[in-house]
Amino acid sequence: MIANEYQKLDTYGKYLDAVSLVQDREKRRALYSWLFERLGMELGNTAADNNYTKIPRDRLREMITRSFLMAAQSGDGMVADRYLPTMKSRIPAWKEYPFLETLLRPGFSLEQTADRVASAIDSSTQDAALVVAAARVCRQSGRNQQAVSYFEQAIRIEPTLYPGAYLELGRLYLEEYHDRAKTVETLRSCIEHSRGTPEAREARRILDRLAI
Repeated sequence: MIANEYQKLDTYGKYLDAVSLVQDREKRRALYSWLFERLGMELGNTAADNNYTKIPRDRLREMITRSFLMAAQSGDGMVADRYLPTMKSRIPAWKEYPFLETLLRPGFSLEQTADRVASAIDSSTQDAALVVAAARVCRQSGRNQQAVSYFEQAIRIEPTLYPGAYLELGRLYLEEYHDRAKTVETLRSCIEHSRGTPEAREARRILDRLAI
C-alpha cells in the first residue's frame, strides 16, 4: 500500500516536470489546470478519511505547493491564481503558503521572501524541489549558511534528480567558505550521481581548474 502511494506521488512529480517543458502556452496552461484539478481531488480524498490516504498528507501538500511554484516560474500564474483560493481553503495548516505567496504575489522583496523561508521549509520537508527553491532564495539574499543547509538537505532527499544543487553547493563552498575539501567532495558527488549531464561536465571543469 505505502509503495503504491509514493509511486502515485512520483507520477504526479514526473507529470509536473513534463508540463513545465511544454512550449505552447495554451497547452501548458491546460495541462496545469488538469493537474490542479487532480490534486484537488486527491486532497478531497485525504480529507474524507483520517485513517486512510492515497498520498500522505504532508507529501500531497508539498506537491501542491511545488505545482503552484512551477506554474508561477513558467509564466502561468493566471492558472495558479484560479485554483489557489480553493486550495488554500482546503488546506487549513498550509505551512509553505507564506513562502509561496511571496512568489505568486507582487510587492514582496527578496529579503521578505527569505524571511519566510525558514518557517515554511524545514528539516521535515521531503520535496527536494521546494528545498532547492528555498536554498536559491537564501543564496540570492546572502544567507549562505542557510543556503548550504538547504542544498545539503535537497541532495540527501534526491541524490540524482537535481545535479544543479551540487554545483551551487560546490560554488558556495569554494567562493564563500574557501573550503577546498568540501568543494571537491561535492563536485565529485555531482559527477558520480549525474554522469553525462551538463552539470557533471561543469563539475569536472571546476575540478580541472583546481588541478584535481
